[in-house]
This record gives sequence, structure tokens and C-alpha cells, in this order.
Amino acid sequence: MNKAQIQSFDNRHIKTSANQAHFTIQEIADMMNLPKERVRKIEAKALSKLRNKMQAKGTKLSDLI
Repeated sequence: MNKAQIQSFDNRHIKTSANQAHFTIQEIADMMNLPKERVRKIEAKALSKLRNKMQAKGTKLSDLI
């Protein structure tokens, strides 16, 4: 994943501390100075890459939880 994909994915899906909330797509767009639709596309591509890598390695989502 490229830097924008990692940043978008991290901000939307990964909590770095117990009291840190997830960001909305609009909040991420504002942080990255990008249109909301572009952030959505970046996020979708990052998730697709992650799914493909998981499938290639035979990893299931349930294995990560």
C-alpha cells in the first residue's frame, strides 16, 4: 500500500489507544486536503489490496480477530 492508503486505512480502522475514536471519511479528507470521494477510493483500494494478500496467504478475517 502507498502512504495515502496506509494513512486513510489507519485513521478509519485502527485505534492506536483505548480512547482514540475512528475518523470519518470527511475528517480524513480534511486532514489530507483531498476530496471526500478520493479518500473513499483510496480506502477501497487499500482494503482490496489487504483482502487479496490475505487470500493469497490463506488467511481468513476470523484468524485476525
